[in-house]
Amino acid sequence: MIIHANHCSVQDMHPEDIKAAIKKAGFTMTSLAKMHGIKYGSTLNQVFHNPNYPKAERIISDAIGLSVEEIWPLRSQQRNNKNSKV
Repeated sequence: MIIHANHCSVQDMHPEDIKAAIKKAGFTMTSLAKMHGIKYGSTLNQVFHNPNYPKAERIISDAIGLSVEEIWPLRSQQRNNKNSKV
């Protein structure tokens, strides 16, 4: 989570920071995909472009030891707001 001093705004982690955390944890997108029965690592990469991929979010959050809400606070907030309106 990034909080800017000037704006007090919360941002999702940058995709490159997430990828670096995955690498530091000893994984690649391809290895995570294979471990979870996903045919291609590129499928798992859709998490960076598609906010409607909670399975991939959980796979990544488990791999790097952060909650989905810590990695994607805005995405999580938007999803919670959408679900509360239903």
